[in-house]
Formats: sequence, structure tokens, C-alpha cells
Amino acid sequence: MKLNFSNYFFVGVFLSFSTHATEIYSGEWVGENKVDGTQVSSFTLDIEQNGTSLEGQYCYISQGGNRIDCPDKDVKNLHGTVNESSAIIHFDSSFGGKNGQAVIKVSGSSMIWKLLKEPIDGNFYAPTDYKLLKDNSVEKQSGEKKVFTTDKFTVVLNNKCGPFFSTCEKMSYFGTRKKDGSTINLAGKTLSDNIDGKVKGAIFTKGNFIYNVYYEPPRLQVIQNGKIILDQPGKWEDK
Repeated sequence: MKLNFSNYFFVGVFLSFSTHATEIYSGEWVGENKVDGTQVSSFTLDIEQNGTSLEGQYCYISQGGNRIDCPDKDVKNLHGTVNESSAIIHFDSSFGGKNGQAVIKVSGSSMIWKLLKEPIDGNFYAPTDYKLLKDNSVEKQSGEKKVFTTDKFTVVLNNKCGPFFSTCEKMSYFGTRKKDGSTINLAGKTLSDNIDGKVKGAIFTKGNFIYNVYYEPPRLQVIQNGKIILDQPGKWEDK
């Protein structure tokens, strides 16, 4: 039998394209839960899909920012397999719990998370049910996040340009006040030292407020109309 290699080539290209086109789980999925207008938790799934295989990170911030179940930046604490209309994932908690199991399902730009089995041999802070939305603004190839806390706030910083300490005009700030769970989202840029050009922090503005975050040592400073109204030391939440 004579083989038509031209047809095999086009079939291969089609299958490769179809597989890539259906990798709907890839991306950053974010959600938040509010009770009576007050945020009590936020949830992020950062997923890379390769065919039917998934890997990535889950990060769950709960109890008004007092519990942060997020891995280090290089740790993949989520793995899974795509089935016909959903995916089964296994995840580990940064609080010691291992091999939790959940099912996730994507519909358009929405994702539903449902916990199937709690992690064992340790604590965890993963949600039971959650709805997330795909964040199409996140530049997935090179961004890096860090979390720091002060006595009153939990802040998630995202450098969307590359490594966390690199210069960036696309910084994001997600802050949670521990007292009542209220949150704020800000966009800003990095701050560099005038002498050596090294990144020393980030600046964010909203109305007549300026939020300065200094990196080493971490500190949050809020200025209103030129007057400092908040100046708190913090600590990085690296595990």
C-alpha cells in the first residue's frame, strides 16, 4: 500500500493545532469571596496545560488575610489530568497537607473548583467550592509574585514584567485589611535607586493616595495629599 505522506503531514498539523487550541486550562484564574460586602478570601490557580496534563500552583488567602496557603514561586503544588469535560487535580498545602484532590471545570472565562478529598498528614486552607475567572491581563511568561504582611495588612505584589526585583511599569497590588477583610486593587510601577539603579520598591496611586512599598526591609507607606498617614514595617511570607 502506498502511503500519502502529504496527507499525514496535514493531519499531524491539524492534530497539533487542535491540541493546542483546546488547552483551555492554561492561564491564571482568580476569584474572591465576599460576605455582606466584606471579602473573606481570595483564590488563585496558576495553571500550565500540556495536552491532557496540568501543573501549576494554587494560592488561597483566607480569614481576612490571616491565613496564606501559597507556595514559593518555584514550587509546583498542583498537578492534574484533563478528562472529557473536567480535570482532576492533586495539590499539596504549604501548611503540610499532602495529596488533596479537587475537580475543576471550565466554561468560557469561568472555572468552577470543587474539593473532592482533603489533604492529609498536615493542615491546609483550600476552599470547598469556588468560582474563578480567567485573568487575561496577566503576562504569564515572566511574571513573579510575592506576599508580605504588616500588623494590619496582607499585600500581594505582582511584577508582570519578569523576575520580582526587575524594573517594571506593570506592577499590581492586591491588599487586604486584616481587621475587616476589605480589599484594594492598584496598578503601579517599580521604584529604582537614584545611585545604582537597583529596584528598591514599587509605587501605586489611587486618587489623592500614594502607596509606597519598600522591599528591603519590606515596608508599607501610604501618603494622602502629601502627608504620611500610614508607615508600617512588614515581612515577606516566603515559606
